[in-house]
Amino acid sequence: MHGRCTVAATKQAEPNGIGTCGSCGDYLGRELFGPDSAAMRRRAEEYIKAVPPYPEGRYQGRGVVVANSGDRSITGLYVAIRALRHLGCSLPIQVWYLGRNAVLSAKEKGVLAPFQVECVDVDKIRRRHATRQLDGGELKVFATLHSPFEEVLFLDAHCYPCRNPEFLFEREDYCAQGAVFWPQVDATDTRLKWAAFGLASPRRLGTVDSDEFLFHKALSWRPLHLAWFYHDHSNYYDRYCRLDKHTLEVAWTHCAQRFVMWQPTSRRVDAGCLHNGPDFLPLIVNRYADPFSFASHGAFAPQQNELSSSSSALPLERECWDWLAELARLMGQTRFFARTTAIKELPPCRWRKISGDGSILCSSEKLVYAPNRVAPDMCRNCTFPDHVAAPVYQPHYPIPLEFGMAAPYSIYEPPKTRTKSKRAIAIATLYTPEIAELGQLTSQAMRAYAERHGYTAVVARSSLDLTRHPYWSKIVLVEHYLVHHPSCQWLMWMDADAVITNPAKPLEDFLEKDTDFIVAEDGVTPINSGVFLMRNCAATIYVLRRAYAKITHITHYLPEQMAISEALLESGKAVATRIVSRRLLNSFAHEHQEGDFIIHFAAMPNAMKLAGANEAIASTYANVLGLLPAKTWQTKASNRRS
Repeated sequence: MHGRCTVAATKQAEPNGIGTCGSCGDYLGRELFGPDSAAMRRRAEEYIKAVPPYPEGRYQGRGVVVANSGDRSITGLYVAIRALRHLGCSLPIQVWYLGRNAVLSAKEKGVLAPFQVECVDVDKIRRRHATRQLDGGELKVFATLHSPFEEVLFLDAHCYPCRNPEFLFEREDYCAQGAVFWPQVDATDTRLKWAAFGLASPRRLGTVDSDEFLFHKALSWRPLHLAWFYHDHSNYYDRYCRLDKHTLEVAWTHCAQRFVMWQPTSRRVDAGCLHNGPDFLPLIVNRYADPFSFASHGAFAPQQNELSSSSSALPLERECWDWLAELARLMGQTRFFARTTAIKELPPCRWRKISGDGSILCSSEKLVYAPNRVAPDMCRNCTFPDHVAAPVYQPHYPIPLEFGMAAPYSIYEPPKTRTKSKRAIAIATLYTPEIAELGQLTSQAMRAYAERHGYTAVVARSSLDLTRHPYWSKIVLVEHYLVHHPSCQWLMWMDADAVITNPAKPLEDFLEKDTDFIVAEDGVTPINSGVFLMRNCAATIYVLRRAYAKITHITHYLPEQMAISEALLESGKAVATRIVSRRLLNSFAHEHQEGDFIIHFAAMPNAMKLAGANEAIASTYANVLGLLPAKTWQTKASNRRS
């Protein structure tokens, strides 16, 4: 890249102290007889200079383009198109497919026809445009560039909207910048080698996911063409990036053109991820890890589950499986998740029935609705095989768990030398042995904050209900403590992966006379129950018991969060609930800024949570080292000195 070595030797030294190109971070390997990076950069510059001006009048109106490159994508296509029409989207829809691969038969085109869908054979369009290579990875940009629409919403075949997306075309930020991208699950991606494109990394938080995007061609003309150049030379650039993911981001950066991306990361779910809209609520579902499929189709990408399965965490999930069953009948297929061999491996269950099309129906009232179509994996991992041992709790009574005379948690009262808060306030947390190192660290910081303001600290060091996931134990702990300590007026719950980063701010600043429950918004569910404040009164205790009684959510990946959300909704005006922005009460790690009250390392690997908590506590609680584990603080102190 440099032509001659301009990098300090210390940055490219091998263990023997000798500098080599291979150890240089900017080194780009290449084929012996292929082009080098300098030659490719020159070609890219020449190409972008030769791009003609935007052809006024060639493209008209707005539309949706869906790419169908895989041999089983009719299932995803059908679900995406049904979702668009079901949500009231009236935009014209084009499906672009590779005709040479016969991925869209005449019968499949007939199935899509009632929904005003135009099917476009890419190979016929290709004859009018010189291309070096055009396969599935290149199809996204090619279809967008040559579609007849001036404004294009692109969706890959395994993506579908859960709200009508037409409002996006009217947004001021989109109209000003001409491009909207959605992020990948991870905030950074080391597979993208910016040096191969002659660019320095912009070091922005968030990397573009090209499975869905929104373009105004007149405003995105040059970067869109440059992205096509990268795709058209995929045999070279594919070594330095994920071609179908990174080229759009690189092209926009190269042209110094801004784009809209409302969040730096997407929300990971079992089936893939959820992309939020500008209001931070789910807008597009990307089922890349568990796409819909029929039994006769082979998998072409790694999947989360052995068989396509239902995920209750996803919006429109019930409707999607109904549409898939509809397509199965039209195509004469049995659904992939209903194979006989998989059903035979399942444990016996008196609630399971097999419908005429081979799908599994569960008629137990303990699921969200009955009868419920479920996948074999869901039956195989059911918490209550045969549903015999599943108790039904009555929310009008205390949670039926007995702990004897000793409480299953530790209580730390503030020292008498400290001035107590005018209100009796407690702060509670819980961690299990699996995350003991993280829990000990964050609970000590929580105790330091409680002592500073004269609050009571409550810490549990193991799950309180061994029949459920530890998530549920927060409900058990809070209910038990408030019932047995009626003098406590308010309690704040904190997950073990949350740290108070503004310890000078007292909890009284959040409390209001006419509010009973204070919690932050989430994005996937209405609230995030990792941090909340609640008044100790009969109405809020009833909410906790009602939430604990919702065993329909036991298999949900956010079980207690869904249960508390529903219980608060069902409480109506009996509980005055205030839902605030996350920045006010419960900032996630990627959005946290200086001065925010709490940083919450949600949905991150434990190692990253521990590292983040160490860093947050080291910078915030340096004056209370005596309350924290000596080993941890010695390590952080040495890091700061270095």
